[in-house]
Amino acid sequence: MRKNTLGEFIRQRRDALEMSQRELANLLKLKASSHICDVENGYRQLGEEHLQALADALQVSLEEIQAHDPRAPLSEARELLEQKPEYIHALNRVMRRAPLLSPEELIRRVEQPSHTENPP
Repeated sequence: MRKNTLGEFIRQRRDALEMSQRELANLLKLKASSHICDVENGYRQLGEEHLQALADALQVSLEEIQAHDPRAPLSEARELLEQKPEYIHALNRVMRRAPLLSPEELIRRVEQPSHTENPP
């Protein structure tokens, strides 16, 4: 099952709250409601400085917003790669060996218990 994009998530929550794009833009202190329209349609992104206000306005957690925002994991990955550059080589090897695996399948394989781990 495909996860909603951040724009789709915003539109669904805003609609559920019966909130207009203009109202949401005002809560985020944006100059134009067209910015919200563009975000919902995938043409623009909100600045990271707006994410907490967005979560508050949509009555969800920041974590729920970040779960739909591809930048959150990207910034975490960038930080990890800066701290431990050897992960770059490991990631490249994984991607070369598993180019046909979906991200979901890759995660499933990494998270599945190893036969060498001690049972609980």
